[in-house]
Amino acid sequence: MRLLVSITAASGGGKSTLEEGLVDYYSGGRVRTITTRTPRPNETSEDYDFHKHWKFWIKRFLSWMWTKNLLWVVSKHGNLHATDVRAIYAAFEQTGWLAYIIITPERHELLAHWCKKQGIQHIAVHLNKPTDSELRRRLSLRLRSNSADTERRIKDSNQFEKEAINAAKSTKLHFIEPSSASIVLETVIELINNHAPN
Repeated sequence: MRLLVSITAASGGGKSTLEEGLVDYYSGGRVRTITTRTPRPNETSEDYDFHKHWKFWIKRFLSWMWTKNLLWVVSKHGNLHATDVRAIYAAFEQTGWLAYIIITPERHELLAHWCKKQGIQHIAVHLNKPTDSELRRRLSLRLRSNSADTERRIKDSNQFEKEAINAAKSTKLHFIEPSSASIVLETVIELINNHAPN
């Protein structure tokens, strides 16, 4: 039995840190999604399928016309993000049974339905946002002191939390309280191991 873990959190909420910890712990399993955002200093093409906006739209059009491989396309913070089902299956090949994907809260339900049709077990995880001061600290490190963007993302984080609460009305969503990266990782590993195939 395969298991797909979907992860949501506000910008700066610890999604990438959690995913990196899971990749290290389980030796792979990251779903490589498509994005038009600029790579962060520590990211490579192994982390994301980076595209300029026009290449993204060509890929989306071709996928829709011939293969229908894209599950969705979303826009967040001025960038486009998409998930190709082939990337999910490629992630499963790395571990043999487990994959993890970062998504937006409103996609938990769609992903849960897709997993059910594919015979894949699904766990939905949401990392609750830390305090505004902690979020500001994390974002200022990542966004290189762009205070306007940092403040906009902090404001957006409240809406993101509302979207997660709404997602929990239709999908079983495990809410993880803010803590150190190691405690969050341990909590999610325990959740995964409780659902692991025998």
